[in-house]
Amino acid sequence: MIIHHPTAILFVTDRDDSSLQPLLSYLQSIGHLTLTVEAQMVKDLSPYDVIVTENTAAFADDSEQLTKFVHGGGGWLGLVQLSDEPLPQLFGVQPNPPGPEAELRVLFKNKDHPLATRLPESIYLKGCHRPLDQTTEDTETVLYADWHYQHSPVLVHRPAGDGQVACTTLQAYDHPAFQQILYRLLSQLAGRPLSHSTLKVALLGYPQSIGKAHGLGIEATAGLTLYGACDLDQQRLEQGFQI
Repeated sequence: MIIHHPTAILFVTDRDDSSLQPLLSYLQSIGHLTLTVEAQMVKDLSPYDVIVTENTAAFADDSEQLTKFVHGGGGWLGLVQLSDEPLPQLFGVQPNPPGPEAELRVLFKNKDHPLATRLPESIYLKGCHRPLDQTTEDTETVLYADWHYQHSPVLVHRPAGDGQVACTTLQAYDHPAFQQILYRLLSQLAGRPLSHSTLKVALLGYPQSIGKAHGLGIEATAGLTLYGACDLDQQRLEQGFQI
């Protein structure tokens, strides 16, 4: 059994944007997440592990409260709208002007990144092409768009004090893979990265014709290992169970 620690998220969005609803519904469906949605920033951020801002550029000139929250160990995920306004310097990037609407081929810069576990090598997301320009050396490109034979950063991560920040120009909030990436990113920003432990899977009662196919699939899946029935029986004997 995987035990998930409770994570409290404050989602600040100052407009009724239906495009965000799929992401909000997805996050609300995860039992160990507590999602609070507010139209404006609240005064007391202490109950929260991560803050998500939908209009992140609005905090470019007034980010003292959020900067203090992050430096104290919190996480901040900034979503980037299509405006030309700059982002807070804490993110270590600035957005380029929005490009054309397209189907973007998006990939992890590091294919072995923990956020990429058991996800496709590339995903195709609808939206505007809008790369991020790095302004600090410690800014990490997590996702890039394969655009005109170049790699355009579209989701970045950066440590800040005792906390972390991340921002993205991607807006395909209804795409299942992107939702999963954002969930994993929020866990990382909360200081609870995905466990690197291997899950043991046992197949009991399957005929060889079916069990072999399932076993090969398990062995080919990162983070899973096939646990033989003999090993399982031995473990149960050691624990005092009768077979």
